[in-house]
Amino acid sequence: MYVLSLVTYLVQWKAEDVMRRFISRVKELQTSINVVVVARFEQALAEAMQLDTDLDADPDSDRWSEENMPFLGVPLSVKEAFAVKGLIFK
Repeated sequence: MYVLSLVTYLVQWKAEDVMRRFISRVKELQTSINVVVVARFEQALAEAMQLDTDLDADPDSDRWSEENMPFLGVPLSVKEAFAVKGLIFK
């Protein structure tokens, strides 16, 4: 049931909208639980907007299938224990 509601949610919202809500929640919690060490909000928004553009241009492409991209449009945050392209990794 959760997966179905998530898919329905993502179909109804643009990736940019989902990312903006995610960023807003991160900022709300940042001071109390240190949600992120390095924020890359602008890059994440740019990537979400590009995804929306790509999806609008070719919405029926197999590239966007659940098999090829099961978590397409789902925001993800990882702590600095993982190497992320463009960020400093210690």
